[in-house]
Amino acid sequence: MMLVITLATRYLAARLRQSVLTIGGIALGMVALTVIQSMMGGFRAEFVKKTLATSPEIIVRRRPPEKFDPVGPTRQALASAAAPLTPTLLEAPRPPLPDEAENIRSVQTVEAALGEVTGVAATAPLITGQVMFTFSGASEPVNVNGIIPSRHSRVVEFRKKLTGGTDEELERSTSGVVLGKFLADRMRVHVGDRVVARGQDGAAVSLRVVALHDSYVYEVDNTTAWVNLRRAQSLLSLSGQVNAVQVRTTDYNRAEEIARAIEYRVGMDAESWMEANKNVLGLLNMIVSIMTMVTVFTMSVAGFGIAGNLITTVAEKTFDIGVLKAMGMTSGRIVAVFLLLSMLMMSLGLILGMGISYGVVELLSNVKSAIKPGPGVIVASENMPMIRSWTIYITSGLFAVVVSLIAGLAPSLKAARLEPLGILRNAAG
Repeated sequence: MMLVITLATRYLAARLRQSVLTIGGIALGMVALTVIQSMMGGFRAEFVKKTLATSPEIIVRRRPPEKFDPVGPTRQALASAAAPLTPTLLEAPRPPLPDEAENIRSVQTVEAALGEVTGVAATAPLITGQVMFTFSGASEPVNVNGIIPSRHSRVVEFRKKLTGGTDEELERSTSGVVLGKFLADRMRVHVGDRVVARGQDGAAVSLRVVALHDSYVYEVDNTTAWVNLRRAQSLLSLSGQVNAVQVRTTDYNRAEEIARAIEYRVGMDAESWMEANKNVLGLLNMIVSIMTMVTVFTMSVAGFGIAGNLITTVAEKTFDIGVLKAMGMTSGRIVAVFLLLSMLMMSLGLILGMGISYGVVELLSNVKSAIKPGPGVIVASENMPMIRSWTIYITSGLFAVVVSLIAGLAPSLKAARLEPLGILRNAAG
């Protein structure tokens, strides 16, 4: 074994310049693969983080009348079987029942049923609608969310996103309002000012701004205001009703599965955050796949560098290989020498590449991001969103090892197939 190691290290040193270039190519490939994985994974993780900070993992709403059929398959089967006899009676559209309104009237009953579904960690009622806000003569249409702040903060990071005040007044009275940061900037409203909210019935209500909501998500902070649940019910003329129930799960990655369980158990529509954002998630996943393919090709080019280095080494050391085989060195050990040489170059490239990658990832993670919240911005972040996980380095390293073995296999087998007698005869002649 020592002979194999000695020969591999000597062959590495014999072509030092070429070996250094090959190791450098491997290191650069490693840096590209690791940094791209960290960056693209970071953008996806940041999007998920921002999404779940401002919207529930699952939103539950009452099923619209056209989607609701209490008899379901039984009614359809009867209609099919009895169609020749009573087509009009069984196939005529059924008028909506009184309790099939899209708003939820008995929210306590719904929340109790949700609490029995495995995977549901917390629930909170929600009422949404559009109200006109006026300040200093300027009016803005605003999406109002009626909430119970203490419960709302159990399903989203509401309290953590408040600046300039707290939600205490929102919790205990109906006279407060929290405005989205960009909405407040556009209306030139500050904490402590009073805005006039005009409800569905035309009645005007004065609300004091108790805090601003700064989530770094433009679509949320540019159009939304939060008021006490009872105030929203009054403004939207929905006394005793809510639009939806928000759900936080024990594992947001299982939100889609839990949403289906809710639909089956509770009989209401349940939309997971994955379903609500499937287009954006699909786009991000596609970008990650494309960038990963590009960096994989980059690492593969480094593999060609290893193969080229080994092919040249085999050609230069043909006489040495012939002497070694004539002295009794087996083909398997010849293969081991050149595979070890390949692994040595890859290992040195990996060590160098991991060190550079770690430094680049740490540096970028502390760089202020140029992507600020604004119209059409999918992911905005204070700093460059980078995943700082050893999993990325391990994945990149394993791929590099595979590339090294594949690149070194053909030259190693070629060296092992050389005939010692022919080599020595040619050298003597």
